[in-house]
Amino acid sequence: AAQSLQMLLKCIGNCVNTLGWSLAVLLVIQCIMGLTISSLVQTLLEDSESPLPEDVRRTLFYFYGTFTKTILTMFQILFANWVPCARVLIDNVSEVFTLVFLFYRCLVGFAVMSVISAVFVQSTMKVAQQDQELLVAAKQRERDATAKNMKTLFEAIDTSGDGALSEEELLAVVDDPKMAVFMHALEIDTKDLKTLFDLLDDGDGEISIDEFLGGIGRLRGAARAIDLATVTASCSKIEKLLMEMKTGQDQGKSKQALAMKDW
Repeated sequence: AAQSLQMLLKCIGNCVNTLGWSLAVLLVIQCIMGLTISSLVQTLLEDSESPLPEDVRRTLFYFYGTFTKTILTMFQILFANWVPCARVLIDNVSEVFTLVFLFYRCLVGFAVMSVISAVFVQSTMKVAQQDQELLVAAKQRERDATAKNMKTLFEAIDTSGDGALSEEELLAVVDDPKMAVFMHALEIDTKDLKTLFDLLDDGDGEISIDEFLGGIGRLRGAARAIDLATVTASCSKIEKLLMEMKTGQDQGKSKQALAMKDW
């Protein structure tokens, strides 16, 4: 819980700049739309010959009478119940406002807000991926979860309950579809369990929980770069030793040949 709260606070702190620009863009769009509607409403309110009833005039002034009222109304249209704000214009002024409000809601409410949400998600993911403490904590949680799953698997395979796996217990996994699926989910290859047992066994004919956890951790999944590099380095050393042995044998044969010739 503390790690989640720490991640949340760091993401919020790193998104302050994005939040500021997002609010600025929204405010500009709201001002443009609000001033356009407000100018039309002010013309109606100032027209003494307008056929609008007095209660409708009060409602129009309540929503669009001043700049601050208009901006608040535009945010209400975007984030809250926008129907009353739109209906007062559609029912009493012109039905053309239907298209205006639908276009505004689709453009700002869906398109612009979706883009802003995507930017926040991207910023959050970037912070989570670059923060070292969060990466370490995530890796530690992943290792703990993997170890827990491995212990559960070990206990399920250990049918005798003696805390050690025999070759027969490990090979019996092939006959149990659920266990085979569980091992595949943990990225453990079940095609050659005999070879797997030989790799994990230290020579006593059984696999302890420590041997299982330590060995499976290196055998899970595809070959890693460090494993390939280790194999390549070992092959290079062996090749070098063979070349030295061959060179030594060639030199020995040459010395023997010279000795035989001198004799």
